[in-house]
Amino acid sequence: MSRRALAAPLTVALLAGCAAAPQQTTERPRALRVAAAESVCSVRPGGFTNLSSVSYGFAELLVRPKPDGSLEPWLAESFSRDGDTTWRFKLRSGVKFHNGRDVDAAAVVAGLKRHAANSFVSDAVTVGQLEVAGPMEFTLTTTEPAATGPNALASIFSYPVYDAEALEQAGDDERKVVEAGVYTGPYRPTAIEGDRITAQRHEGYWGDRAPYEEYELRCVADAQARLGAVRAGEVDLAFGPPTGVADVVRGDDRLRHVRAEVATEAACLQLNLNRAPFDQVEVRRAFLLAVDYDQLAADLPDGLAERAEGLYPRSVPWHQSLQRTDADEAGRLLDAAGWQAGPDGVRVRGGAPLKITYLWSEDPTYERIGLLLRDQLRPVGFDVELRQVEAHYDNTDWPQEWNLNVNPLRMEGLGNDPGQVLLNWFGAGGQNFGGVQDAELNALVDRLGAAATPGDRDDLLRQAERLAVERGYASVLVFRANDAVAGPGFHTYRPDPKLLAIDARNPSHGS
Repeated sequence: MSRRALAAPLTVALLAGCAAAPQQTTERPRALRVAAAESVCSVRPGGFTNLSSVSYGFAELLVRPKPDGSLEPWLAESFSRDGDTTWRFKLRSGVKFHNGRDVDAAAVVAGLKRHAANSFVSDAVTVGQLEVAGPMEFTLTTTEPAATGPNALASIFSYPVYDAEALEQAGDDERKVVEAGVYTGPYRPTAIEGDRITAQRHEGYWGDRAPYEEYELRCVADAQARLGAVRAGEVDLAFGPPTGVADVVRGDDRLRHVRAEVATEAACLQLNLNRAPFDQVEVRRAFLLAVDYDQLAADLPDGLAERAEGLYPRSVPWHQSLQRTDADEAGRLLDAAGWQAGPDGVRVRGGAPLKITYLWSEDPTYERIGLLLRDQLRPVGFDVELRQVEAHYDNTDWPQEWNLNVNPLRMEGLGNDPGQVLLNWFGAGGQNFGGVQDAELNALVDRLGAAATPGDRDDLLRQAERLAVERGYASVLVFRANDAVAGPGFHTYRPDPKLLAIDARNPSHGS
């Protein structure tokens, strides 16, 4: 998991945004300039703090994740299942690393093994066996049936294809990694200096020709500074703009607030089962029934939020509508659980008030969600207190009395096996902060790996979701779409739902 760290903003001039932007033109510019929500610029695999080299057009994957939860070949020409535990991958011919070396099975397997050895995730690659099966073929074999084996290879964070031998020789020196030309993407990094990476179109690229001769990526952790850079005409696109940006750019013909067509980022709420009151399933169910999901989606700014009907976005075939609002039923559940209305409206049981602590971090949108929840839950008898923490993915410094924690999460897996997400957050994974221990849910996750068909997998995911919702382990409060601010000449750009931000297939330029 990557953390959106904060860093120093750009200059005051950028924040003011007073410099004039270039005029709109129908002629394609020679260069693309991007401001990304990164606190550190890096050309090493896994070196960014937010997304990855795959997101920014430098590296590529063997398989490409699609918004509907399926996969398609990318650097792999094809992939097929060979028995219950083995997947066979055939590589696309004619692909070369930026340094001119052929991308063959031996090179790909070496890179996958190197990355798996440094991974903290348990998936089909880290626990499986990789073997070269021919000059352009390799196999992935797991100890257990792995129906979703290729999904692990579709993660932008985990398995970019790179020249492991050249990377080993370059070591951790960023400039040497640039010189080593270890990736395959449409843009080849040519220099890294402080907060920027410069790149050029890779003329030997195997796929569609990259639309820009030059490309500059600026790593700017401060959202206001990224917006200021677009307004000043210093960059063409700014990813992850600040909350309220739609109002800021409205009426400015130079700028356009753009969003992905599909909302896939879940604001996932974890409930702490290890502490009262959420050690009672009736209280967990009452809380989730009291949430007004329609209001959450309607009240969040910038038009990025979509109502959460369940744990999964509408774009995936196993989506189902499970989350509903019923304050009256919530009240009846609390009555049955012994929580009686107190003089100030807050329910009480055994002398203890129904007070819960909601944690949020980094993104002010999650503070806004907490305030809305506080207002929604008060009439039912909950007293919600907001507390800000440093990181939503690290509970080291969380207060002991926390009850709710909200995380930006891709429940469908962002290409990864969605069963792995369930395992990580509700099973034996490292982010099960709520303390869920459910043998039935774990058994469903185990069966996902052995699913014979996509239909079988979808049915198991639906079963797992129903169980998690009925027992009140978590909730998705809203889904949000990836967004960006586009400057003159780039108004038709649309952010990718799977965070493939810069890609030869999404050329960015338009009217």
